[in-house]
Amino acid sequence: MAQKVNPDNSTVKQPSIPDSSVPHDNVPQIIINIPASSPVSKNNVGDILNGIAAIMWPLIFGIALVVYRKQVVSLLRRIRKGKAFGAEAEFDQEELQALNREANKAIEEADAIDIDPASKGNGGVIADNLRATVLAEAARSPRLGLMLLSAEIDKLARKTAASTGHHEKSSVRHQIELWSSILPSHTSAAYQLFSSIRNRIVHGSAASDLDILSAIDSGLLLYSALASMPIERHFVKSVEVDLFSDSGATELMDEKGIIVRSIQSNGEEVVRIFPTFQKGLQVGMELSWEWDMERRWPQAWFRDPENGEIKLAWNSAAEFKGKNLDEV
Repeated sequence: MAQKVNPDNSTVKQPSIPDSSVPHDNVPQIIINIPASSPVSKNNVGDILNGIAAIMWPLIFGIALVVYRKQVVSLLRRIRKGKAFGAEAEFDQEELQALNREANKAIEEADAIDIDPASKGNGGVIADNLRATVLAEAARSPRLGLMLLSAEIDKLARKTAASTGHHEKSSVRHQIELWSSILPSHTSAAYQLFSSIRNRIVHGSAASDLDILSAIDSGLLLYSALASMPIERHFVKSVEVDLFSDSGATELMDEKGIIVRSIQSNGEEVVRIFPTFQKGLQVGMELSWEWDMERRWPQAWFRDPENGEIKLAWNSAAEFKGKNLDEV
């Protein structure tokens, strides 16, 4: 027996380990049979489930493609490249193409309108000059070129709205909607598409330089269409015209009149006189078409500055408040 020493210095007898080199015929042998692992172990179950998943996922994905086919096609058309989350995607090419189609149709319709060139003014010359300026700016920065063009389109729309008697403080889009009846039929649609594209590009939406240049090209067509619209235009013919309350022109009124030469959209010219308190207006100046309907004047006469003939100014009139159109 071997001995083991405990911490308290006592000894404990240990059983002897038989010497393996000495045969022990009388020692019984105990044999334990361990059964082999079951054919379906946990690992096998996992393999089976993975196999089923490998078969089912493509099937489920295929069913989803069939069920949501239209949505998937639309998404793929809108996003031609990109990353899954938070990445940039290419600009909507279909929208750019739609803008180009509408702008070209607006130009075709504007060119087809048979009106006196005077009612168009010098819109064509201005459009050509603007094209050169915008393209020069776009050569340095397409985004800046687009912003410059957009500002000019909005300015032209405001002036056109003011010239046709629409409230200048309303939004440009609302102005266009108000006088859409005098626009070529595709101009409003082109402006709305241009505004949408412009806003997203300016506010950081992903767009290549080619996309922006495409929007600029369509925007220049839109500007030309707007500049070519048949609208009524108004010019100062005479200022500080004396007014009289009697047909004999003996009772001078305190108010003064302004004679306005209007070129209608059909090219016809109309000359009228209105009471006004506007100052600083000069002969030949183009005017906005604005009124104060709260202030009205009774019947009045005036002496024609060209021939001195006494004429009826109006039977009843509101105050004309037209301003220099370049300052609108």
